[in-house]
Amino acid sequence: FVTKIRMQFMFEEIQQLKVMLFDVDTRSSNVYQLDLSKQDFLGQAVTQLSDLVTRPGGVELPLQPRGDFHSEAAGRRRNLGSATLAAVEVSNVRAEVRLQLSARELADTDFWSKSDPFVRISAIRGEGGLLDPVYKTEVVMNNLNPRWKELRTTLRALCNGDMHQPLLLEVMDYDADGSHDLIGAAQTSLHELQERLQHGLVELPLTVPSGRGSRRYGGSAQVVVRVGWLARRIVVWGSSCGVRLAFAHGVWRRRRPSTKLRGVLVVHSMRITPRPSFLDYVRGGCLLNFMVAIDFTASNGDPRDPRSLHYVPPNFSFQGNSHLQPQQPQYSAQYSGAAGFVGPQLNQYQAAMVGVSEVLAHYSHDQRFQMYGFGAQLSPGAPASHCFTLT
Repeated sequence: FVTKIRMQFMFEEIQQLKVMLFDVDTRSSNVYQLDLSKQDFLGQAVTQLSDLVTRPGGVELPLQPRGDFHSEAAGRRRNLGSATLAAVEVSNVRAEVRLQLSARELADTDFWSKSDPFVRISAIRGEGGLLDPVYKTEVVMNNLNPRWKELRTTLRALCNGDMHQPLLLEVMDYDADGSHDLIGAAQTSLHELQERLQHGLVELPLTVPSGRGSRRYGGSAQVVVRVGWLARRIVVWGSSCGVRLAFAHGVWRRRRPSTKLRGVLVVHSMRITPRPSFLDYVRGGCLLNFMVAIDFTASNGDPRDPRSLHYVPPNFSFQGNSHLQPQQPQYSAQYSGAAGFVGPQLNQYQAAMVGVSEVLAHYSHDQRFQMYGFGAQLSPGAPASHCFTLT
């Protein structure tokens, strides 16, 4: 899954993690609003965050049925599959990465039309080569020479701030049912791309590795069935398939998977731009000013009415020499239930101005606060003014 789950690791606590997988049939723009009771339950697993932290290559957990966390045999008996979890410490690096990618002469894996390619980028983690998907591009439909939109992500999301982190770039043929076909893959790193781009475009040959490498990419088996003039191709993916099978006119042929060129992935440009934090701006001399505009229109109600957002009680006052320090309120039942009123002293407008100004005053270079108003008559019979000063 490209989307990562961020959590705080606390060494002194036992942090139990429960993973539940569902087959989602409901379309929703916000996955957090899904009603899981209406989705198909696939399996669950339980582990501890400490187990993930101490195993950089990740932990593979067999999925169990509901209510059974300890019987591995139960999950295997029902063949619920497994979930692989890995934990990586998030770096503090702040930078944006932009990559412009295209491809040419891609292999056509579709029968009736051309391939619908997209790029999936994965970080290769640990000695076991765990693939951690970190980014996916959009799909370019029916095109063997696609050019994708500029990739924009953070350096932390792409490689956790490590420019030498090995990255696997896979060009996949999109299928609506999720069984995307691998067209070809190439391995590189941001450091390598940065060095090679100094001399022009970077062209990465796309291949499908053979032998042991096929396990990492899922392996493939292909069956070709010819009925008269019609030839249909069925691609079957397996976790340990290491050969290609072909059936034509009643003859089975056994062939080793090849590493021939399946296309070329082109990297046109790469830009890494530092993205400063708020503290970087402040430390760098950024000047802040505090400015207020108050709405005086009649929509806020009569200021003499305790229900008005502009209501000021008769005993309102500030203490001390600073206009930023409000007097401590003396709570009274007379005003406690008034809508739009905060305590017996400050209404909502005043509380907001005081609260914000107390914070920003420490960053103001001149300690001067501009106050404006709009939507009021400055004198009887005069038209409403929509911009006037209060100081």
